[in-house]
Amino acid sequence: MTRLAFLLAAGLVCAGGCGSKTATVTGTVTVGGKPLAAGTVQVKDATGEVRLGAVADGRFTVDGVARGPAKLAVVPGVVGAESKGPSRAFGQYGRGRAKGEEPVAVVPAEHQRPETSPHAVQVDRGTVTVEIAIP
Repeated sequence: MTRLAFLLAAGLVCAGGCGSKTATVTGTVTVGGKPLAAGTVQVKDATGEVRLGAVADGRFTVDGVARGPAKLAVVPGVVGAESKGPSRAFGQYGRGRAKGEEPVAVVPAEHQRPETSPHAVQVDRGTVTVEIAIP
């Protein structure tokens, strides 16, 4: 009878939700000590999915990240020759850049791919805050 009571209690707790399997990764990105004006943070989570979050004034948020270990990468935004501010995300390694566009910051290639990036985080709660500092 005690075992049955325990199983019923465990079932009731989980019926209310055993906890979300995803989380939010939020934080800051600096390049050379200065906030990254614009760009994209890529988070490759424990399932292998890559989630994206826009960087604005050095801050970013990425939702729906599976719990477990995750790798982070940063792709800088671009400033167009005719625009007055940041535009779309800068293509990896410079590909996809339109004529006259320049990256808002120089981010070394190894930081632009989750597979080669030195930035990692353990996603173990609802919101995880991380500081990404790129020399």
